[in-house]
Amino acid sequence: MTEVREPRPDPARRPHLGMHPGELDGKWYAKYWNPVMAPMPEHIKEAIGLGPQPPPLRLSPDNAATLSDAGVSPAMVDWWFWWQATETQRYKLWYPRAHLYAEWSGDTVDQSAPYRDRYIGGTSFVDEYVGSSLGELAIQFVHPDKLLDGREIRRPPRRSLPDRRTRSSRRRSAASRRRARPRRGRALLAGARMGSRRAVRVLAGSA
Repeated sequence: MTEVREPRPDPARRPHLGMHPGELDGKWYAKYWNPVMAPMPEHIKEAIGLGPQPPPLRLSPDNAATLSDAGVSPAMVDWWFWWQATETQRYKLWYPRAHLYAEWSGDTVDQSAPYRDRYIGGTSFVDEYVGSSLGELAIQFVHPDKLLDGREIRRPPRRSLPDRRTRSSRRRSAASRRRARPRRGRALLAGARMGSRRAVRVLAGSA
């Protein structure tokens, strides 16, 4: 564990579950707030039941992109990492039963810059429940080179996509779309410690 020196979150914050009256007034995304969550998928239950896996069975950095095969593109991940980190109410949309607070800390952001450039190098302070335990987290977004000693992550070869203008392409199965999609997204997690506040580093690789 390494000591990370970063600004601290607002000490006067009053995190809480759910939305208080008026918190979503005037926000265009208010219609997406739904505290009733869908049942947990069976494959997630199975993974939780298995628990932590030995290193030989874990995904390597080169294969981390396979986690985004379910219709999630690197561009979507970049947008989400930035958008949800800048406001508590947005962060709560992600997990209404666990997320309490979010605060962005970093340099002034150029709103015209690509989404990835906006969040890499910054820190998102969040309060959230992990199971029944309340966690005070500092999520740092860093480039893979910062934690991989400069070792380049191998990029799978790009695959050509079918012509989407054809009727057959529009009707192709989800399995076919997964096979055709370039696997470009990369995200890794590493632990660090910030005083009493646990820090989580998220590595964002280039697409």
